[in-house]
Amino acid sequence: MSVNLAQIIRARRSVRGLERQDLAAAIGCDVRTVRRWESGSLPRSRHLPALRAALGIPLDEMDRIMLELIRDGDLRIEGPEFLEARGLSHGWLAETLLAMDRRLIDIHPALGVHDPDQWAPVFEALPNCWRLLTHRGEIIGNWQFVPLAPGIQEEMRAGRVLDSQIRLDHLVTLDLPGEFDMNVTAMVLEPSYRMGKGLVMLLRSFLEQVCELAHRKVFFSSISANAWTPEAILLCQRLGMHASGKVTNERGVFFETTVADLPNSLGFPEVSRLVECYHTIVARPPNNAEVR
Repeated sequence: MSVNLAQIIRARRSVRGLERQDLAAAIGCDVRTVRRWESGSLPRSRHLPALRAALGIPLDEMDRIMLELIRDGDLRIEGPEFLEARGLSHGWLAETLLAMDRRLIDIHPALGVHDPDQWAPVFEALPNCWRLLTHRGEIIGNWQFVPLAPGIQEEMRAGRVLDSQIRLDHLVTLDLPGEFDMNVTAMVLEPSYRMGKGLVMLLRSFLEQVCELAHRKVFFSSISANAWTPEAILLCQRLGMHASGKVTNERGVFFETTVADLPNSLGFPEVSRLVECYHTIVARPPNNAEVR
């Protein structure tokens, strides 16, 4: 039987003795928004945690509801064209992703969450290094990575440079062939989309982008990431990454791997294609040397 979220909202609001304005106040939206939901519009992802809490909907039930409501065709991987089509700036993107980080990563902003003024120029300078997952035009997830200048990987491994401290002068461009260190600075997805194809789409688009760069003779000698949540730690382990350091006194863990060590057990054809790219296109060059 199909899910009717509008009916669920109306019924739970009635059982709890809430007027529409009461529910709107609890969620932080206006009454017209609640009225639209009760008429069949889907809530935006940023409203889902407060909506679930206000109506007492268990997390697993909300996940099931969203899985049944979301059609695969509603999910899209988008890049710079998302901003261009809407006339949005890289500063807007940095602010939006910062707000998502703050909601989903429960750590002090100075340690693991990015500053928008710091990251806006990074997004602009490195358009090949980030992608968004959208649902009906709303950002529900993203991945980002940065190509590190020589020596920065070691600084990050030692905890002397954090994600939040990365600046343009810590990075290199990918305009020319070469071999670099990569740090994955984000692989973020709204909780209600994690049980479906959302995470798979994010991971596959990331692998596709790394493979595309390999075809342009841009290689990565290592892939690292700071994992700030238990879910991120499990994901890094699932991707065959090994822990090689702690991030300050917080719960962050520094993980590393190489393309050759990505596990085929993931079942993604992109993994096999990526490994093949690294082994058969050209002999990989010395670090940061041009391929001739």
